[in-house]
Amino acid sequence: MDWRVTRTDTESAVLMLDCPGLSWDTFPALAGTLLQEWELRLLDKEWGADRHGWLLEFEGSQFRLEYEHHSGCWLTAVQPVDREVLFWLGCQHNKG
Repeated sequence: MDWRVTRTDTESAVLMLDCPGLSWDTFPALAGTLLQEWELRLLDKEWGADRHGWLLEFEGSQFRLEYEHHSGCWLTAVQPVDREVLFWLGCQHNKG
């Protein structure tokens, strides 16, 4: 898998992610591989003109996977209590 954590922002609890070939059009297929590799479960999808937003779950914790054409891709915890799990996931899958 080519997904990697490019930056961890502990203050705002955000993992910035990147994958070769990532674009608005390729996001759904590439994000599917991320979900499979990180064992995340898809709960809901939203999309608009230049943004994808997916609600995900991992062992009871909820996260938002976001892709915006001009800002890139990031994963963030929905609730503050899930921040620790978010950072744990980032450490487990950090290839960058």
